[in-house]
Amino acid sequence: MSSPNKTVMKHSIKLICAGIFAVLGIILLATLFFPKHKDTYRPGTYTTSLTLNDNMIEIEVTVDEETIKSIRMVNLEEDTITMFPLIEPTFEELVSQIYENQSLEGIGYSDESKYTSTVLLEAIKECLAKAEGDAEK
Repeated sequence: MSSPNKTVMKHSIKLICAGIFAVLGIILLATLFFPKHKDTYRPGTYTTSLTLNDNMIEIEVTVDEETIKSIRMVNLEEDTITMFPLIEPTFEELVSQIYENQSLEGIGYSDESKYTSTVLLEAIKECLAKAEGDAEK
């Protein structure tokens, strides 16, 4: 015959296991029926201005509800390209990564273009914030 302590212990273990499985089941159902938040945008074209040594450049981002459609530099003059030779190749590299990821998360850049990349990414980020409704258009 088993002692009363062993019987109580067996029932307690069963209740704990049932509770753990119930919690895991709820977590599984929540992840299936409530997918991860995806950025949604207000469709349109959003711009941000950059000033590099008295040269004004506009970054223009066009989005639909869920997709970054285009990112381009507007008013980029030859003088600016001459003074900042990394601006075009750095911009193209960043844009290709953003198109691929459809996000600014996980964007990489080299140490030699760190400053240029940071400035450009901040401008693109500002445009996307406008598209998400976090800032005025």
